[in-house]
Amino acid sequence: MTASQQSQGRGHRLAQGASSMPMILNAPKGIQLQTGIEEPEFEQARHVMAGKQLAGASVPPKCAVLFDNLRRAHWSYFGIPSDIKPWFDIRLMHIEAVEPSAVYEVLRARLGLLELYRDFDEAVEQATASGMADQAAEIFASRKLMLDLGKTILEQTDIDKFVKEFDFRMKVAKRIASLVEAIGAIEVLLISFDEDDISLPQDIPALSFIELNDEEWTSLLSQLLEPSLQLKETCLKLSGVVHMIQQLDGMGKSALRPFLAQEIRRRVEDVFGEINQSDDDDNSMADVETDIF
Repeated sequence: MTASQQSQGRGHRLAQGASSMPMILNAPKGIQLQTGIEEPEFEQARHVMAGKQLAGASVPPKCAVLFDNLRRAHWSYFGIPSDIKPWFDIRLMHIEAVEPSAVYEVLRARLGLLELYRDFDEAVEQATASGMADQAAEIFASRKLMLDLGKTILEQTDIDKFVKEFDFRMKVAKRIASLVEAIGAIEVLLISFDEDDISLPQDIPALSFIELNDEEWTSLLSQLLEPSLQLKETCLKLSGVVHMIQQLDGMGKSALRPFLAQEIRRRVEDVFGEINQSDDDDNSMADVETDIF
C-alpha cells in the first residue's frame, strides 16, 4: 500500500473519530443547532439526568484511571475569567478551574501535533500525486513544513536546534496520529492523570509519546488496544467531548456555558460513574461574573 493510500485511509478514520458528534434528547433545539451535539447511539436507549449516574448502572471501565484528570474536572469554571492568559496569576484562579485547565492544556498540545501530522500527511499525498516516490514525498513534505514553520521563528534561532526539534515533534505527532487512528476516536487524547497521585496497576500501561523507542511504542500501542482495557469502547462512548471542551474554552458568559459544562460532566459520568464530590458542587453552576475566585 502506498503512502497516499495509507494517508487516505488514515485521514478517513481520523475524521470519523474527530467529527462524531452525539442528539441530546432533552436539549433545547437552539442549543442543538449551535453546538452540533447529538446523543450517542449507545445513549438513545437510556437517558441519564445531567450530572447524575444511576447507582449500580455501570461499572467503570478498566482504563478509567487513565482519565483521572478528566473525571475530576469541574467544567463550570473552565475558561473563566475569559482574559486568563499565561501571565494570569495562578494564585487567583478558582480551585475548581485548575483540573479542567490541566486537561485542556494537555489536549491542546496533542491536538496541535495532530494538526502538524495532518499537514504533513496532506503534503505527502500531494507529492505522491505529482509522481514522487513515497520516501521522496516524505522528505519533501518535511522540508515544506519546516520552511512554513520557519517563517514564524526569530532570526536568532539556532537552525540546527530548530531542525532537531522539528524532527522530534514529527515523531511524536506520528505517534499521536497512529493512536487516534487505532482507537478510532480523538477522545483518546483526553488521557491525563497526575503521576504523583495515581499509581497504575501493573496491567495498565501509562501513555507516553516521548520516552520510548519505536519498538517500545509499538508494544505500548498493542497494550492499549487490549480488549480487557476497554480503551477503544470507552473513547467511542466519550465521542463528542473534545468538541464540547473546545467550544467551552473562552466562551465567557453565554447561555450555552451551563449546558455545555453539565453535558461534559454527564457524558463523563455516564462512562466512568461518579467520582466523590459534594452534592453542592454537583448541582451548582458558576456565576461567571461574581463567583470566580
